[in-house]
Formats: sequence, structure tokens, C-alpha cells
Amino acid sequence: MSLNKLLKATLSAAALFAVAGTAAHAEEWKFAHEESPGDVQDLYAQEFKRLVEEKTDGDVNVTIYTYGQLGTENDITELTAAGAVQFSNASPGHLGTFVPEIQVFGVPYLLSQDNEVNKKVLSSSPTIYEGLSKDFESKGLKLYTMYPEGEMVWTTKKPVEEPADFDGVKFRVMTSPILIETYKSFGSDPVALPWGEVYSGLQTSVI
Repeated sequence: MSLNKLLKATLSAAALFAVAGTAAHAEEWKFAHEESPGDVQDLYAQEFKRLVEEKTDGDVNVTIYTYGQLGTENDITELTAAGAVQFSNASPGHLGTFVPEIQVFGVPYLLSQDNEVNKKVLSSSPTIYEGLSKDFESKGLKLYTMYPEGEMVWTTKKPVEEPADFDGVKFRVMTSPILIETYKSFGSDPVALPWGEVYSGLQTSVI
């Protein structure tokens, strides 16, 4: 088994909504997420939009904003907390700057390779919805749900097959202290970058 297979991690995402500033009779809702059109978070948002508009007979219109339209990952979470955006989707790695405890979902081996197990844990764990929810509410956010996003993939110029292959490799990571320390423990040189700066980072050898 290659190291790439052994160390693969399961990604997760959290759906949030504003505690204040969202009225039940609102006709226009904004839903922002951190991925591109057609990606997992966008598919989730599109289904949310479909269901809301269907169940309200069109009285509520949901506008979806994909990555970069309203700023970075942190920007859309701040906009949600302020009530300027009603709903948002974000990865725990980014949410760690708001609620540090959520970073635990970035720890390798924490989640199962069985996606059905992950769905059950992330959607119904009392630890998440009775514990972490209170931490989010203190920041003006409500944790609506969490769900698996698939597996983490590394993109490198050279194969990563054993621990020594990590040495000195500049991996882009989310702005999460746990992720940064994890990659340092692998022997690599982690660089925290917003997703929108990844391509320029590759071109300029920042990563």
C-alpha cells in the first residue's frame, strides 16, 4: 500500500446559517460557498435552493454565490455571521479561525473510509450538534449540518510514496493550525493559502 493511499483523509464540510438577520418571511436568501460551480458544495447548495423554492411555492428565492464572488472562505463566513449572507458552506479547516474545535475534522484517520459511516456520524453526532453548535452560536452562526466531501488528493511534481518524499515539499493547506502542524510532522513545508491563490502560487513556486 502506497503512503498516498495510507494517509488519505476524508474531507468534510459544514453548512451554516446566520443567527441574526434572517427573517422567516425573507423573499431573497443568499447562499455562499467556497467551491466552483459543479463541485460538491455547489451541488449541495443547488439542491438546497431547489427544495426551499419548491416548499415555499416560490415565495423564497435563493441566490447561490460560488467561490470568489463574495470574497475568500473567511469572508463568506464573516458575512454570514453579520447577517449579510443567510447561508454558507465551508470546510472545517477554514472554520477553525472562528471555532478552533472544528479543526479536529482535519486530523488524519479520524473519519472512516466507509462513506455511509461518515454520513451518519457527521449528520447526527451529539458531540457536534450539542457541543460545537454552542460554540458557533457564540460567533453569530448556527451549525445546520455536516457532510462528507470525499477524499483528500495530493498534487505534486514527484510521486509521494514514502515519508522521505515529503521532505521540503511546499504543500498548500487551508488556514488551519492543525493542518499546518500535521503537514510539518510529515516533514513537508506547509503554506496556508486561500483557494483562489493556488494557481498563482504554483506558477510562482510559492507552493
